[in-house]
Amino acid sequence: MKVKKFLKDKKGAVSIFVAIILGLFALGFIALVVDVGTLYVQRKAMITSADAAALAGAQVLRDSQGVKVDGADGAIAAAKNYAIANGAEESQVKVFVVKKSVTLPNGKTDNRQVIEVTVGKKQPLIFARFLGDEITNVKANAVATWGYVKESYIGNFIPIFTFDTDYKLNKKIYLHDDIPGTNSYGFIDIGSGMSDIKKAIAGNYVGGSYIYNNLLDGKPGDGEAVYKSVEERMKIAQKKATAEERRKTMIGLIPIIDKDEFLKIPGNDKKNSNGWKLPIKYFAYFEITDVIKQNGSVGSGEALDPVNEYKKVVSPFHYSEVDKKHPVLIVGKFTGEVVEARTIADVSDQINPNPSGDIPAAYSKLIK
Repeated sequence: MKVKKFLKDKKGAVSIFVAIILGLFALGFIALVVDVGTLYVQRKAMITSADAAALAGAQVLRDSQGVKVDGADGAIAAAKNYAIANGAEESQVKVFVVKKSVTLPNGKTDNRQVIEVTVGKKQPLIFARFLGDEITNVKANAVATWGYVKESYIGNFIPIFTFDTDYKLNKKIYLHDDIPGTNSYGFIDIGSGMSDIKKAIAGNYVGGSYIYNNLLDGKPGDGEAVYKSVEERMKIAQKKATAEERRKTMIGLIPIIDKDEFLKIPGNDKKNSNGWKLPIKYFAYFEITDVIKQNGSVGSGEALDPVNEYKKVVSPFHYSEVDKKHPVLIVGKFTGEVVEARTIADVSDQINPNPSGDIPAAYSKLIK
């Protein structure tokens, strides 16, 4: 009887021993998972830090046109600040502005001015400390460059601007000029006068290089020119097979201009100005739904009804709240999608392609 009791007690001791071993393995596994997960999160954070820092530095180089004394020093300082702000340890941030042979997105190689950023952060470990490693360094690297845009093409562009103070979402917009001291429509000069402007408003693709130093050239004009162009766009939309195609036809990019910066530019406040320099804040998609003419409140008979699958209206819409001081108003709404200019760039270029005239638009981008 005593022997059986002893054996029974031994089984209990083995069970406890096995439970302890399994518990230790479980704790070790959990610690390992925590270590791996933590390192993964920190690695992503360092990649973000390096990318943000390199882009910030490249933007300074872009704006200074790559000038070594101010541009490089300013770029390095900007990159370091962004890296630290995004979680990197100051002692582990290394930034260099150098000339380097790089492979560009088009597959070619070129000797470019680049900014290279390496960041790091010490990360305490749980499981690995039992193997002798209590802390590891998590690092990441990024390289960015800059260049000029030789050709700037904006897809589905409506060459009429509005100010950032007038940009509103989920609200009916009456698009018109608000140019200080003038009564003229605010067009974008796309290089070939009102002919191309009317084509673009009508929904036809008009290419060209017309963004310089993040500025557009404004052009005064008669709002009456807008009415027929918008109606032409509506007629094109009516012929599309589906409601979605009809809606897309009525959507285009409109430049949103920084009003505060606009008013600071000499000459922009002149009443009889032949044009304006327009500082681009961003571009936003605008969906045209109607156009109103001649100080009235009745829309076009060619308008598309969003409720009725964007088909031609049976009878024109009436607008009770319309501002009648403008001869022509485009009715619509901003879709909420904000984008930068759609550009096609010669990515191998860091030489001003227009040295005797305006500085063309420039870009900065990550290449590693």
